[in-house]
Amino acid sequence: MKIAVLGGGNGSLAAAGDFALNGHDVRLWRRAQADIDNHRRLGNRIAVRDGDGSREAEL
Repeated sequence: MKIAVLGGGNGSLAAAGDFALNGHDVRLWRRAQADIDNHRRLGNRIAVRDGDGSREAEL
């Protein structure tokens, strides 16, 4: 499924990472260009940490 996540707060980032780890095609929208540039510089990856440990999701 294609999913767009709007925002860059903790909840939005957690949701985007979780969706990506579950096989969805995720796009993350951020308002500030500096945030977008930083996310791209980091390889469009989000670290997801939960009760199952730590995993890395690529958007």
